[in-house]
This record gives sequence, structure tokens and C-alpha cells, in this order.
Amino acid sequence: MSGGVRVDLQDVSVIYKGGVVALQGVSLAVEPGEFVALLGPSGSGKSTLLRTINGLVPYTNGEVSVGGVRVGPRTWKVVRAEVAMVFQTAALVPRATVLDNVLAGALRGLDPWRAALGWWPLAWRQEACALLAEVGLREDHLYRKALSLSGGEQQRVGIARAFMAKPKVLLADEPVASLDPTTSRDVLALIRRLAADRKCAVLCSLHQMDLARAYADRVVALRAATVRWCGVMENFDEGVQAKIFDHEHN
Repeated sequence: MSGGVRVDLQDVSVIYKGGVVALQGVSLAVEPGEFVALLGPSGSGKSTLLRTINGLVPYTNGEVSVGGVRVGPRTWKVVRAEVAMVFQTAALVPRATVLDNVLAGALRGLDPWRAALGWWPLAWRQEACALLAEVGLREDHLYRKALSLSGGEQQRVGIARAFMAKPKVLLADEPVASLDPTTSRDVLALIRRLAADRKCAVLCSLHQMDLARAYADRVVALRAATVRWCGVMENFDEGVQAKIFDHEHN
């Protein structure tokens, strides 16, 4: 795969053991460079949808493809090389340095023994430093332990680590849920800018409609494992919101 890639889900369903339906008949496409927000109450299927794209959750029916490659056991290695994730918590190695945490994003391209010894290519170190500067961290952060950083700083390191992998697709699962409003906006602005510069498709699950309105090109709203609405945020009016978030609607 080269350049930006498209993500496609066609009539995708996920049924867990015991018959629990996590997704049902979901179809959507995300274009290169597009930022799509996933909205919906807890348990609506947002996280499951994200995890089907890189094979962390196998789908029961339908088809998922990334850059025209069908996601499945035989293609997981190919697909995962193109996909990076940002999580609700940055999931850093607490006692490793900021620089080493970012470099870990490129582990797929390095022999394990070199990584274990910290033998990172100079070009990678330079790229990691450049990414950290892009996410607003200073040179004096490089050799600080990740555990010494604030929540917002840790999430910035997580974003830099994700882009160190040179992804074609970025999956962000509630990346600002634990951050204050100002930091949340800073983090989403970073994701949007870095992804747009690299023609990287983004699917980002959120709870906050104001953030989706500010940063998303398009919204996919889920409830009870199904897509209930898809379109531009300007059309996501109060009536639509009630159907998605009001407990009286199912």
C-alpha cells in the first residue's frame, strides 16, 4: 500500500460468544485524509467497530478492507502495518523515556534484538524528535520518564508514537475522555493536523458532540450495535441527537 488508503466496512456484524451482538449490519467508508467521528452512548459498538479494522476483534459477517486488502487472519500482518491506534490512556511504558516510547512506534521495522539494546537508527531518532516537536513537546522532554508527564503530555507522546509508525489509518478510541476540555481540543487538533498532512484516514470515537462538531469532517452515530445516522455534523440536529442518546429511544 502506498499513499492514502480507504477503509471500507460492508454489512459487518460482530457476534460474541453467548450470542451478544456487538455490531449489526454496519456499512461505511472513510477516505484518505478524512476525519470521521464515531458518536454514541457507551456500549453502542464504537470500540468494537474500531477493533474490527485491525483484526483485534474478528467479524462474524460482512467484509472489512483497508486499502483494498480484506482484513482477516491471513492479512493481519499487512493490515496492521498500515494502522495505528491512540487509546483513552496513552498506554506508555512508564519508566521508559519519552524518546524511547515514541521510537517504539517503529518497532515493526527493527530487529527485536536491536530494539532490546536500544540500537535505534539515527534517522529514526531524528524523526522521533521532529514528531515530538510537532506535538508541542520541548527538547527537555526527550529523556524524561513517561510517568513524570501530565495526562495531556502523555497523550501527546502517544500521538507521536502512533505517527512514528507512518500509518495510513489512525484509530482513536476515546482519546480525550480523561483530559480537561482545553487539553482535549489541543489533542484533537493535533490528530487532525498530523493526519491531514499525511493523508491518513482517521476514525475517532467520542462522547462529546461539541468536539465532533469542531474537528470531524463527518459523523457516524451508533446505538445498540447499529449505525443510526451518518452525515456532516451540521445536520446532526437535536432530533437526531435524541434518537441516539435519549434512553427513551431504542
